[in-house]
Amino acid sequence: MSPRTREQNLEIRAKTKKNIILSSMRLFGQNGYEGTSVNAIAKEANISKGLVYYHFESKEHIVRGIVEFLTEIGDNIIYPKIEFETPKHHLKYIIDEYFNIAKEEAELMSWMLPMAFQVGRYPFVAQLVTKKTKMAISAVRKIFQELNYPYPEQEAWAFGALFDGISMDQILVPNYDSKGMHQYLLNKYELNNI
Repeated sequence: MSPRTREQNLEIRAKTKKNIILSSMRLFGQNGYEGTSVNAIAKEANISKGLVYYHFESKEHIVRGIVEFLTEIGDNIIYPKIEFETPKHHLKYIIDEYFNIAKEEAELMSWMLPMAFQVGRYPFVAQLVTKKTKMAISAVRKIFQELNYPYPEQEAWAFGALFDGISMDQILVPNYDSKGMHQYLLNKYELNNI
């Protein structure tokens, strides 16, 4: 058997790190941050405690890793590495991608809710979330501005609030009509024929 390549080692490390993040999210969502030990995270991830510490210096660093992981998902929705014909195409992409991820990652989203209510307890997390939220609102405001909305800043905040509410309802309301809400937003922003 030949030794692994550098790329293979990097891929294994990335998968292990993601496994730790997802396992931590699940446990933090179930037991809270304080009620989750590094031992429990290692057990949930099916790895050694030493391997957890290899990737994350502390539980606090795991939380930072979770926030970075989640904001990267959001960044990929709002700032995709593609060009759009028009601002409407970009807006439709954001809406469609959100609902695609919500469907594919329903379990992940259910772990996010309990953590979202704990963000204020960790100043470094609150600062990062605030910074990322302002950047996202600025990007969406620009879209609404290009679409000539009279109050693009407020429309961007309302747009974000809609998605926050939809995310919460998808987690809390049995048989939530995600398809209906997806279609509602496409209708609301006149994006059906794009």
